Amino acid sequence: MTDARLTSGTPTSPRVYERIIFTGGDATHGVLHIDYTLHDVVVRDCIIDSGPQNGLTINALDNAVVSNIRFENVIVRPQPRMGVEVTDRTSSGRTTNNWHHLTFDRVTIEPQGSEAFSLCSAMTGDTATTIRDMTIEGSGNRPDLYSWGQGFEINKARGVTVDGLTIMQTRGAAFNLQGPRADTDMLWRFSRVMADMRVRDDQQTEPMGSAAQVVYCKNATGWRFSGTVVTAPTGSHNGYLDNVHGADFTGTTWLRPGSKPYVSQVNGSSGNIALP
Repeated sequence: MTDARLTSGTPTSPRVYERIIFTGGDATHGVLHIDYTLHDVVVRDCIIDSGPQNGLTINALDNAVVSNIRFENVIVRPQPRMGVEVTDRTSSGRTTNNWHHLTFDRVTIEPQGSEAFSLCSAMTGDTATTIRDMTIEGSGNRPDLYSWGQGFEINKARGVTVDGLTIMQTRGAAFNLQGPRADTDMLWRFSRVMADMRVRDDQQTEPMGSAAQVVYCKNATGWRFSGTVVTAPTGSHNGYLDNVHGADFTGTTWLRPGSKPYVSQVNGSSGNIALP
């Protein structure tokens, strides 16, 4: 299906798109590009093929609400830019989220040119978004085009739950987690995380940068993270917390082969527990 425009369903009868290979896109549009109101849709057992920019783009606008969308067992092929990019843009001063209740269940993202997966929203509400059993196989393969190379990014979006996430070696930080202010409870919950930067996919052509952390977080409070965090031979420390308060890493195993695990805490970071 080329340059697909999806159609909404209803809460009791969602519209299902199944066993489809999505193709298309252009220099400013993803292969599957959603910048219109869409709700109650399931995309199941599909492939988002390689294109000229992003794989999946969801761009909620003042007149475009995207909600109750499920992606189940979807593969995102390599893109020059991002595998999945979800954004919310306003010119009206709106503070409510126009993307929310998204589910990514068993989504595999192959190595991307820039970031692999990004959730971005400057709004104050809860996005109520869930990631379950996602695999990110790499990112940052096009430094000639983009300086960014992170694996999993949350940029000011609140209310994200991750239950099962595997990240292989990335060029930038495996996690780039940013909130608007240190006093904002981001309502992030991470469990069953495996971020082993020693493991490198065959399609990941760029090694992890020497200054790249595995977990980078800035301006956030009150979130939880549990799993395994392992540095790359070429990478830097396990983590870097910048103005972060009250993060709970109980249940996390920190490994830094050949050296002691280390997480930097800067700019007044405090109250973060279960660090190495």
